[in-house]
Amino acid sequence: MELKSYFEDFLSAIRPTDEDEVKYQEAHHELRENLNADPTISALLVNTFLQGSYRRKTAVRVDENDKSDVDVVAVTTIPQEATPKRVVELFTPFLNKYYKGKWKTNNRSFEITLDSVKLDLVVTAAPSEAD
Repeated sequence: MELKSYFEDFLSAIRPTDEDEVKYQEAHHELRENLNADPTISALLVNTFLQGSYRRKTAVRVDENDKSDVDVVAVTTIPQEATPKRVVELFTPFLNKYYKGKWKTNNRSFEITLDSVKLDLVVTAAPSEAD
């Protein structure tokens, strides 16, 4: 029984706190609501979903100087042939409207840094049968 207690203590020491979880939920819900509310982006949007360690419940608590990230995937009708530059062009007005000064491009995603959480917005094209 003691081993189970040690393991539970270990997990509670590395997992995000309940307070962190609430912050993560609020941030990704707000992002998804903003995507759906924006006339330009919502016209391109098929769906959104979570991926990564937050979604799999394997996120670990980070130190005070870093922020945990929540990965939000936006499935769009943007053609698969569209260049990354074109995706940035399409999303820049949205990001400046809702997250001015808080976002940057990050390889294949947009990194949105808020006070207590970092969101990675990954834009992808829907499979052709989704149309």
